[in-house]
Amino acid sequence: MMKLFFAITIATLMFHGHSLAQSTPKSLQRSFLNLYDAKDLPQNTAVSVNSAAISDHQSDYKGSPLVSLPIQTDLNLDNSGRWYQLDNGDRIWLLKIELKSAKGTAVFFRDCHLPRGSELRVFSSDGKSVKGPYSPENLADQDLFWTGLLPSGAIFVEYFEPLAVKSRGRINLHRVDYVYGVATGELFGDALDCHVNVNCPEGTDWQQQKRSILRITMVLEEGIGFCTGNLMNNTQEDQTPYVLTGFHCQDGFTPVHALWFFDFHFEFPDCTTGTISPGYLTLAGCQQRAGRRESDLLLLEMTTAIPDSYGAYYLGWDRSGTPPSQSVNIHHPMADVKKITILDQAASVFNSSIQWNNDVVTPATQHFRVDYTNGTFEVGSSGSALIDMDGRAVGQLHGGEGSCTSTFAYFGRLSVSWEGSGTAETRLKDWLDPLDLGSMTLDGLDGGQSNGASVSGSVLKENGQPVPNVFIQLAGSEVAAIANAFTGTDGNFQFDNVPLNSRYAISAAKEDEAVNGLSVLDIIRIRKHIQNVEPLQNAFQILAADVDGSNSITVLDIIQIQKIILNIDSDFSDTSIWRYVPASFPFTDPTDPFLDTIPANFALPTLDADFSNVHFIGIKSGDVDSSNSN
Repeated sequence: MMKLFFAITIATLMFHGHSLAQSTPKSLQRSFLNLYDAKDLPQNTAVSVNSAAISDHQSDYKGSPLVSLPIQTDLNLDNSGRWYQLDNGDRIWLLKIELKSAKGTAVFFRDCHLPRGSELRVFSSDGKSVKGPYSPENLADQDLFWTGLLPSGAIFVEYFEPLAVKSRGRINLHRVDYVYGVATGELFGDALDCHVNVNCPEGTDWQQQKRSILRITMVLEEGIGFCTGNLMNNTQEDQTPYVLTGFHCQDGFTPVHALWFFDFHFEFPDCTTGTISPGYLTLAGCQQRAGRRESDLLLLEMTTAIPDSYGAYYLGWDRSGTPPSQSVNIHHPMADVKKITILDQAASVFNSSIQWNNDVVTPATQHFRVDYTNGTFEVGSSGSALIDMDGRAVGQLHGGEGSCTSTFAYFGRLSVSWEGSGTAETRLKDWLDPLDLGSMTLDGLDGGQSNGASVSGSVLKENGQPVPNVFIQLAGSEVAAIANAFTGTDGNFQFDNVPLNSRYAISAAKEDEAVNGLSVLDIIRIRKHIQNVEPLQNAFQILAADVDGSNSITVLDIIQIQKIILNIDSDFSDTSIWRYVPASFPFTDPTDPFLDTIPANFALPTLDADFSNVHFIGIKSGDVDSSNSN
């Protein structure tokens, strides 16, 4: 009897797929900062945790590598945080949560009510990571929700309430997760180097099947984890969103299925491995249909129908029990982008019992064993299908021993799970063969290729020169969709297959050195503007000159630029190195752009066709003559 380890880890995470169209938090906008400064912000930590609690948590769940500690809280608008009033009577409530040494934080809400016009955001204390805004439309009929992981131990919860709905809102934080066991809090790029991206040549013949493979984020009372799931076809072929995964993914825990997330198309477009997380689509919530420990069966049904624009594929199956002579495994190791392993060795029925690292023993003949000649699996791969050469699932990954040099794995047999323990709650038969046809095999079903629109545009300087290597992010408001791209040498970018009939926000960012483009010529230009000898020519040059974020051009701006040029300072203290303004933004007075609140992103109207006019003007702080190198 062998003792093996699950192909699962538990971690607190929530990926970009759940992001909404982001915008700058109200408390980071000029209308707030003109009234309040840093000393006015809430300083007290609302949630605390000590090292002993973390150690105890690890000890209590020894054998299951939990990396997040759930902390039960009771925080609301009345007993915590601080209220701030704006000049027009609108109000902002801020709550600070600081978890020292945490890799990340996740916040869970219950019984919230957002009145018309109100907004909820959660953001890291440095303002670089923002979840939201969540609006009344986003949270309708949701008693429970969570914002996902922020890769910081210090965060703010912000609730904005217009004067017209004063005191009508209700915000309740019932849980905060302290993330302590992951490298960065992002859980992207952590898979071993020996994995092969699904769009490498090895994946050429499996482009249909890959669209059935999902990354699952599981919310449990004890923490948060991730596995791989597989969309399954049924004999009715009605696109019921059944997801096959591993029972051990939730075994011994208390799942909160309503908060689980299913990520589609989290993959690189080709064989190269990028440094920026690719975009994907997400659906939320599920219910359990069948589960059986012995063959590691867990069948879920998503609570939301899958839109045709998601381009999903429903995997076929073979319940004959015949071990495949060759097979394929497509999975999300370490919750990373989709990988593929071609298994050249024949599978075999394992005729002994298996003892797992949580002291569960599964009986003989419940699993296939496969020895790997290339690739491997990791935590997060759990539940991924063993697919035969006909493209049909014959089992799902339970675990084994894996590394880049030697791997063998055990897959729960679909044929055994078909009859399970004789009830609908423990077998696949009732769900995958609702017509009771007795079929031994079923081919996959194409749910339709994505038929979304393309969204494209450019980033140019005010003088018309392109700005390359700008990171562009598209985020959905009505659908949980996100995509990332970079501008090319011509400053252009494009997103394809963007789901229709939803609104989007597009933002831009660029890494750069503050000194890039700065020279004495900029100082001379700004001095002449201050002296009214030669005013700056347009709103973009004026915005570039305001390096201290004061909404005015003064000698203090010149001093900051001088300090950067002389290497006394390496960064601007009160403004970003680059900022981006939608090219079509109508300034009230181009000679005084500070009269306007400039949007942080390009708001795209409801998308019903290709849209090619997403154009930004890129402004390099301090570089009023646009001399920066690209």
